Amino acid sequence: MTRSRIALNVAALVLLVVLGLRSFGGSVLPLPLPIAVTPKPGSWVLVIEESAERTTEVAKLVADQAWLDALKARQAKWRILDDDQPEAAPYVAAVGPTRPTVLILGPDGAVLATSDQVSRNSIDQLLKDKAGL
Repeated sequence: MTRSRIALNVAALVLLVVLGLRSFGGSVLPLPLPIAVTPKPGSWVLVIEESAERTTEVAKLVADQAWLDALKARQAKWRILDDDQPEAAPYVAAVGPTRPTVLILGPDGAVLATSDQVSRNSIDQLLKDKAGL
């Protein structure tokens, strides 16, 4: 094979790769399918806080009756615990000193996710991603 023939083959290969990248959104590999989360009705949204230092984010959640009703419709339960309450002890040990902290618990009580982002949107996203609700 001559040099000009090799150069022509290389150019053709480069052209195929570039066109392939453009037509397939930047990759010639197939996109992975998202992993579907099995819905876990009966999951819990648990907020661990220091009640004496309640943040505006937690106060907004408590006052948002429409959101609390939406949680119920999604078959999720809601609870706020002060970090000094005895029933909060296992969760306080698991999440460390950051307050407030949100935990998403499965129906069996297993911790599915934790976050220090205590907002309606972040909790909704955690419920969707981790509990399928």
